Amino acid sequence: MYKHSILGFTLIELLVVIAVVGVLAAGVFTAINPLEQLARARDADRKVKLGQLAQALQTYFTSKIQFPAVNNSWITTLKNEGELKNVPAQSTYVAVTDICTSSLPSRGKESDYCYLSNGQDAAVYVRMESSAENKKCSSNIPRAWFMWLSTEGTGRIMCTGTTSEPTGL
Repeated sequence: MYKHSILGFTLIELLVVIAVVGVLAAGVFTAINPLEQLARARDADRKVKLGQLAQALQTYFTSKIQFPAVNNSWITTLKNEGELKNVPAQSTYVAVTDICTSSLPSRGKESDYCYLSNGQDAAVYVRMESSAENKKCSSNIPRAWFMWLSTEGTGRIMCTGTTSEPTGL
C-alpha cells in the first residue's frame, strides 16, 4: 500500500493567504488613515497653543489695560513681557503656513497664529488642517479656523471661503 502524507501548503494556498492578508491590511490602513490622524494631532496642538496665547493676552490686558499692538511680533511681545513662556514653532504644513493677510495694518502674524486687535478687544486665530475640522464647515465655506475672541472669552471654529480668513472684531 502506498501512503500519501501532506506535509505542507501548496503554492496556490500560500498565494491565497497572502492575498487575503494584503486585502485586510489595505482595509485597515485605509480605515486608520495615518495622514488624517497626524493632521488631527497637529490641529489639537494648535488649539492648545492658541489657548495659551489667549490666556497670555488676557493676562497682558489685565496688567496693561490694553491688548498688545498689532504687528508681526505680537507673540514675542507677550514672551518679553513674561506672559508667555515659549513662542510656538512655525508649522511645516504647507496649507497653513501663510494664512494671515499680514500686509493689512489691522492684522499681525507670528508663527501660525493671526492676531487682530483694536486695543480693547482682540482675536487670535489659526487655520485647521484636518478634514475632520474642515468638514464642520459647509462645502461653499470650506475653510475651518479655530478662533478665540476676547469678547466671548472662548475658542470656537469659524468657517470662511476658499481664499479668505476671519475678519473683524
